[in-house]
Amino acid sequence: MGTKNFNSATDLITFTRASGGTALRKISYGDQADGTLQLWNHSNNVPRIEYDATGAVKGLLIEEARTNLLPTSTAIESWNKLNVNTSSSTVTSPSGNQDAVLVKPNSGTPPYTFIWYTTQFNTGVITSISVFAKASGKDFMTMCNSSANTNYASFNLSTGVVSNVTANYTANIEDYGNGWYRCSVITPTGFNDRAIFAVADANNTTVSVANGEDGILLYGAQLETGAFPTSYIPTTGSTATRAADVTTLPTSAFGYNQKAGTVLVEFKSNKPLNEQSGAFNLSDGTPNNRIIHYTTSQFHRGFVRNTSGTQADIRSFFYRGATSELVKFAMAFAENDFATSANGASVDTDTSGTVPSGISVLGIGYFYPNIPSSNLINGHIKSIKYYPRRLTNTQLQELTT
Repeated sequence: MGTKNFNSATDLITFTRASGGTALRKISYGDQADGTLQLWNHSNNVPRIEYDATGAVKGLLIEEARTNLLPTSTAIESWNKLNVNTSSSTVTSPSGNQDAVLVKPNSGTPPYTFIWYTTQFNTGVITSISVFAKASGKDFMTMCNSSANTNYASFNLSTGVVSNVTANYTANIEDYGNGWYRCSVITPTGFNDRAIFAVADANNTTVSVANGEDGILLYGAQLETGAFPTSYIPTTGSTATRAADVTTLPTSAFGYNQKAGTVLVEFKSNKPLNEQSGAFNLSDGTPNNRIIHYTTSQFHRGFVRNTSGTQADIRSFFYRGATSELVKFAMAFAENDFATSANGASVDTDTSGTVPSGISVLGIGYFYPNIPSSNLINGHIKSIKYYPRRLTNTQLQELTT
């Protein structure tokens, strides 16, 4: 998506005034101005609001920059083949177009029924490979490297279950609706030979030609450096890079109170637990004056700094779990009165410190204003709310439960 600066309600930001003075300002995200849901490959500088297979909103997608190292990801039919044929399909792919490729075995000699791209990418570097796949007479796809005898994982495209995962590797299957799954494998040492998608009847142990038309449907292959797959980056003859998603909103757009306030954010992050990230920052555009959420390996924390130094660094009592857990985090701040709560955990406080002045920008999905792309959450901001007053500790705990 690249950098996106929200300036007013015309940039898909809406403001509502709640009754009883509870929430004087609520920041929320719409999608297209006419209400249309944009589900795939948003244009540059358009917020990427995503939905799951049931139609439920995931939220605003925030991702680091990534490169798809497979130069022909939209033309899988042009890849090398062994004991398979390919043909175009009238089945609608996750892109919304009829651009999926049917891969069908023409020989019953498993496990050598596959399509592959020869690659020497990322040897010795943690790497993610992914593809969208759908059963079309055959239920199983196996991801491999070097040859189909060295399996990474098998994916059941009828049940959505992963099996036979190689030790020290990670595999995942995500339902994209209409029978489509995004299948991915994270390899600790990269790819040194071939990226292979094999067709099988059952866990890559048997395959039959059947009527000559049964196989699996594939779309949108991706190979990228990193410990998790990011959203699909189409390529049509050369590698392609998606810029980092950097989202900001001037505080003048929502009546920021320089003396006191509360931020409530709900999000999921794919960032590995050993890497820091943050869901929001209020700052003057520098790291010298800021109010932020950030994570350490175990905790969600609230941090406040001004030109005199650190004013508060509050650890939430809620321990971090696995990546992609849903987190509700609230942080309240006022002179000598700071507090945090996450997922309904007990409120932690700091009763000494000064609120930084000159706050002018809300950064969404990162915590360090100077280098935002280095600490993005790599996930979804489901909602973010700002209250221009310091809510009570009881309210913080209730709002995050």
